[in-house]
Amino acid sequence: CPQCHIETPQNQIMLDRGFKNNMQSLPIICSLCNWNGILINYQEHLVQSHPNTKCNHCDEECNSFNHLNQHKAFHCSKISIECQLKNFGCHQQIPRFELKAHYQSKQHQDSMLEVIKQLKLQLSDAQATSTPMDTDVSRTTTMTDDGNFVANQLEQLQETLNMLANGTTTLNEEIQHLDTEFLEHQNKLQGLVENSSNVKLAVEEEQLLDEAIMQNLEILNQNLLSLREKIDDKQCTSYDGSFTWKIKGFREKMGT
Repeated sequence: CPQCHIETPQNQIMLDRGFKNNMQSLPIICSLCNWNGILINYQEHLVQSHPNTKCNHCDEECNSFNHLNQHKAFHCSKISIECQLKNFGCHQQIPRFELKAHYQSKQHQDSMLEVIKQLKLQLSDAQATSTPMDTDVSRTTTMTDDGNFVANQLEQLQETLNMLANGTTTLNEEIQHLDTEFLEHQNKLQGLVENSSNVKLAVEEEQLLDEAIMQNLEILNQNLLSLREKIDDKQCTSYDGSFTWKIKGFREKMGT
């Protein structure tokens, strides 16, 4: 029961039809507009006036407004909810899918330690206010034993939480250390990538330079050949009135 927190076996729960009928006749005001009426007509109003049943957090489609409310209250993973220890210093709004990580956080564990301290203080106050005038000795002994048992359980729980808090602190430090190393390796990798790009650019420039040199050498060879032909032509010119010319392969030709 959410009011008295007493657990009742399911086979002992009896449905009260009269209570259900009374609930259906209760007046209600729509949370989305100014409509008011009785509860039994509320669903029909929602279907007619507010047909959009898509969750505005995760965009999941629901088949009714009631289903949408249940989805938001218990199932939507992206909706932000308050921590159950908000009254003990844990005021953070957490998306439902991050609850497990939040429960392992230092803030939540500190709040749990605060809860245990308050429970231990309340238990100590309850034991201090118990008077020795109580005539029921067995009952007093039982209450004392129960109090000692609860105190021991709280003490063990506090020790466990302290160990978890220390482990969480060590884990966070290790995560920060790994993050630092990751950034260092990422910077080194970025430097290597930049150096590789520079080397590739230098190689491409060198290849272009080699191609330019080869083209210049080819042009130079062509110029040399052209100059040699001009020299050979000059050698065939005579200045004493006779004409001489050069016959290539003269001996081979005479031998044939």
